[in-house]
Amino acid sequence: MNSFKKIANDAKKRLVNGYWEDVYRNRDEDILVATQNGVPSDFVVGAYRQKVNASISNDDTIVDEVFYQKVYDIVTRELNGEIVTNPLSILSDGIVGRKHDIKSVLQISLAYIETRLRIEREIKIKSLKQLLD
Repeated sequence: MNSFKKIANDAKKRLVNGYWEDVYRNRDEDILVATQNGVPSDFVVGAYRQKVNASISNDDTIVDEVFYQKVYDIVTRELNGEIVTNPLSILSDGIVGRKHDIKSVLQISLAYIETRLRIEREIKIKSLKQLLD
């Protein structure tokens, strides 16, 4: 029940602070930029859905700032032409207190894939915005 109260309080804070208005405004601006550059609006909507889900998700998820930064570093290294041979070993080193059994490896893999897709969408949206500047 305590976690339900926390979720409800977090939702109330988002409403009071205008979180959703900011999300909708930014999403609409990004959709406009994307459609001007021939990118389907569904791409932007999906990216925002993923971003919002990640930002309001439960604190028990594996994805935190350190994990996100590690995945971001892997993605940028690959975009610069470097070959990253085993990203899971890079990611699992920073996860303290987890056994490296099949379940945790699968959780890390799933979190890596989801985070990587999110980062790739963010990079693509950022590059589209730079085209207009």
